[in-house]
Amino acid sequence: MKKSAGFVCAVTLILSGFAAQAASGYHLIKSIPIPGDWTWDYIGMDSAHRHVLVSHGPQLEILNADTYRIDGKIVAPDADFSKPETLAVMDVRGGAAAEDIGRGFVHNSRDGSVSIFDLKTLKVLATVKVGENPDGYLYDPATQRGFTFSNRVKGAVAVDLRNAKMAGTVPLGSKPEAGAADGKGHIFVNLQEKDAIAKIDSRKLMLEETWPTGPCKQPTSMAIDTKNNRLFVGCRGDSPILVVMDSTNGKIVANLPIGRVAVPADVAPLVVFLASDAAAFCTGGWYAVDGGWTAQ
Repeated sequence: MKKSAGFVCAVTLILSGFAAQAASGYHLIKSIPIPGDWTWDYIGMDSAHRHVLVSHGPQLEILNADTYRIDGKIVAPDADFSKPETLAVMDVRGGAAAEDIGRGFVHNSRDGSVSIFDLKTLKVLATVKVGENPDGYLYDPATQRGFTFSNRVKGAVAVDLRNAKMAGTVPLGSKPEAGAADGKGHIFVNLQEKDAIAKIDSRKLMLEETWPTGPCKQPTSMAIDTKNNRLFVGCRGDSPILVVMDSTNGKIVANLPIGRVAVPADVAPLVVFLASDAAAFCTGGWYAVDGGWTAQ
């Protein structure tokens, strides 16, 4: 789906406040437009340099969190700006900051590579090939490695960010999605086809355990609370829920319904109707065709 970066950033802030808006006072501060009619994916943060890392078609936009200006761009190796028709296809999937070593990395899906850059100068230092279609990603501070996950190869790749070389691979046997690191030598990643979580030794690059997600079907998103050893897994199945797991043993400690937001196909019939002659006598009406965002 193509949209303005201002909309993407605004949605991020609004979603953060839906659950506790009344108590916390969360509210939209600003919509930030970024030129380019391209696709969007993950957003990351470099807190040390106050930079928001915004994936945007063929490049990672480095947005200044204080001035709202673009301080730089990390362009995918295969980007060809002389062929604008090719730039709309999603290429850069996201960026992560390894603040402890002053490095950042971007994974480029079409090129099958990771670009390593200096967080201060924003200069690309090296490009490392990681294989077909890197999608999910994370930084593991315990090993100072960047990890990418490919849903085509069905495995993980570790990149040594200091020495700019591939450290190894971990076969997973299922399509991985989002992951998280505990900072103690373990990373976790969703396995969508198996309805499970993979626990990986990030030093030895070995799959240690696979934990079923129980009522959670199609686990997709993930976050971690390292202090309390809790994994938060968002599930995209027919009955979407949030599952909370103990990251030390895989036990499910809670699950919460999270509802379902529409996809474009759900609202398309209404849009088609309103644009047709059949709606000629629908005057003065107001329809919130937002897929359910307003009602949350």
